[in-house]
Parts: sequence; C-alpha cells; structure tokens
Amino acid sequence: MAREKWPQATGNQLLQLLVRTGMNSGNSWNERTGFGPTNLEAMLSTDPTQFPDENPLPDKKKLGKDTEGSTGFGSSQGGSVPLPQEVADYADGIKFPLSLQDEDPNYVYRGLDDSAASPGGDYISSPVHLGTSPRFHKKKK
Repeated sequence: MAREKWPQATGNQLLQLLVRTGMNSGNSWNERTGFGPTNLEAMLSTDPTQFPDENPLPDKKKLGKDTEGSTGFGSSQGGSVPLPQEVADYADGIKFPLSLQDEDPNYVYRGLDDSAASPGGDYISSPVHLGTSPRFHKKKK
C-alpha cells in the first residue's frame, strides 16, 4: 500500500518507513517482536521519501546477546552479516582472497596488495588482477 501511495520512494526508503512506524516503544528492535506490529495508519500518513535511501536493517545496534556473545542474528557488533562495507569490498574485489578461497572459488582479487600475487604464494588459489577494482576507476564527483 505504501508503494502504491509513494511510487517514487525507493525500496530502502520503504524499509525505513516500515522500521520507523513499527509499534514497538521508540521504534526499537527486540529479538521477540522485531520492530513490532505494523502500524498501517502511521505508514500511510508518513512520506518515506524524507528518509535516507539506505537499508536500515544491517546496522541494528541493539540485539539480544546469546551466551557466547554473538547476537544470533549475525554480527557480534549488533548488525547483520555481512555488513554493507563488507559487501561493497567483496563486489569491488578488494577483500583479500585468503579468507574467501574456500567459500567462493570464482572470486577474483582486484585490490592493490601485491602479496596476493607474489611467487610462492600458493596458499591463495583465487585469481589475482592487481589494481583492476572498479572502485579505483570510478569518476570523482
């Protein structure tokens, strides 16, 4: 219904709207009810285009801790895993391949750390194309 009322709102802004109009006290998150039941009246009377176009869910600060110190929802720092910066680093090929070689055999390291391409570096099985990350070639605004 909110998408129909505000067709110019992005998906992230609609997520912001849903989070900010949940019925938990202070729009807070908890492990039992999330952000609370949906308040349709508040959702349909609040313009989501006023909110930032960024996903509000990966950076939740307060999640219930389990006995081992992790949140059970992802990151021990209180957010989802992977974090937005980690996703960007992976997409741009600058996450060091040693931590990925068993998880993604198709990953290509495109960063600047030449130790990834050093001779005898047989511990890294991922392809290495130094300095070719799209992050290095974006136009400056």
